[in-house]
Formats: sequence, C-alpha cells, structure tokens
Amino acid sequence: MVCLNIPPQMRFEPENMFLVGVIPSPGKPSLHQLNHFLRLLHTDGQLVLLALIPVICDSLAARQVSGFHAITSAFFCTLCYLVMDDISNFNKATWPQRRLSHHLSCAIRWRDADSTKEREDILTQTGIRWSELLRLPYWNPILFTVVDSMHNLYLGLYQAHCREIWGMECRLHAST
Repeated sequence: MVCLNIPPQMRFEPENMFLVGVIPSPGKPSLHQLNHFLRLLHTDGQLVLLALIPVICDSLAARQVSGFHAITSAFFCTLCYLVMDDISNFNKATWPQRRLSHHLSCAIRWRDADSTKEREDILTQTGIRWSELLRLPYWNPILFTVVDSMHNLYLGLYQAHCREIWGMECRLHAST
C-alpha cells in the first residue's frame, strides 16, 4: 500500500510503503483458504482511511481473489459474458458486458448456497463465486481486476495468450 498524499519522490521509499499481505507457499491456496485469508485482513487490524482499488496479480490469482471462475470455464473473460464457443468473435460491440449488480447477486447466491453441489452449479452457470472483497462497498471486481505487467508482458504471457488461446499464430513457410 502506498500513501498518495505524500510527494511522488517519497511514495515508494520502503518506510512509506506497507505490504498488506503475502500468501504463503508452497503451492496456491484453495478458494476456501484464500477467502479466509482475505477475511482476516479485512476484519482485523487498525482503522485507516484508504481504498483498495485494483487487484494486481497473475490471471489465476486475480480470478481467485476477485471471485471469477477459471479461465478454462465457459465464461473466460472478466469483463464480458462472451462464452468459449464464441471466442473467435472479435466484434466487441456484440460482447455481453458484465454488470456489477448481476455479479453481486450471483456472488451472494453462491455464498448463501446450502451445499457444495449448489455452489458448483451456480459457479458453472454464472462464472461467479463469492469473494471477501465484495464486503467493501465500493469494490468492483469487473473494473478492479488487473493482470500485472510482469506476467502479462515480461514473462511473455500476452504473446502466448494471443498465439495459443486466440489462435493468432502466423506461420511463415520458407519458399523453395
């Protein structure tokens, strides 16, 4: 966490930054463990005036923290409801946009479900599960979920995503 009320040249000095949390290894936490971790951060601690805006992490972690289903699910996008069968549709005007009110409704249904089976059904049908961050009244997972630049650009995931998932590979054949 960085305080934006101090001069820009001082903001990123170690004494002016606060690391909110690091999820311990080995391996990734289960969805239940992740929400438990977030619940502890949100509920405990000292009162400060701040706003958590973006969730910046790799795609898998971003989906877990924000309450979206896996990228391999029918609803692969965090911004729209384009389904996997229509992944070759590049006409953005036809993509059904996600709405916060619908997201909240589905997430609450998932949270309040009576059984694991019912939760799985809701997740499969909607692509949405509960996240403890939804307790923050201003938090919008559709707008605030970001894939960080290290994973997106430096590790080549954007290139791999375009080539392997969207099939934008251009193969050049040597002429003889």
